[in-house]
Amino acid sequence: MSTASRLELEADGVGPASIHKALTLLQGVVQRGCEWGRIRSNPVAAVRNPAGRARAVVPLAPETVEAIREWPRRRELVRDATSVSVLADAGLRPGEVLALTWEHVRERTLLVEGAMSLGAIEGTKTGRRRTVPLLGPLGQDLAEWRLQTGRPDATALVFPGHHDRP
Repeated sequence: MSTASRLELEADGVGPASIHKALTLLQGVVQRGCEWGRIRSNPVAAVRNPAGRARAVVPLAPETVEAIREWPRRRELVRDATSVSVLADAGLRPGEVLALTWEHVRERTLLVEGAMSLGAIEGTKTGRRRTVPLLGPLGQDLAEWRLQTGRPDATALVFPGHHDRP
């Protein structure tokens, strides 16, 4: 697929997502041909994928988060209420929350360096470590949760599953 072909697809009304999928597949196939010695170079590599539209992140209103958090609190499900706090206040992905250990909970930050995937802790979605601010109320929620769970070891999961496993 040449740049001209991509432009022709766009002119024919093919959507950016469909063009992106087709181009990604074609680039991968031709790249394998290069790797296997079937062709010398990948002419498709120079064709740029169409720019995708960026989706705006729309955070939940604080009142909505509090309403969500209140449901498990009323039922004394502190673990669940605290995990909602981490998701909403720190912006972690669900798999990242499940991979947190107590050593990741610092005085002013949360260290994110892994994510739970199919029951195993792996790297993050981006493959990079990062820190996120630990806001006061979230720090308090985590401190209360740690006390309630008997002050587990630093290497223990913050939100363990059955038998303290992921």
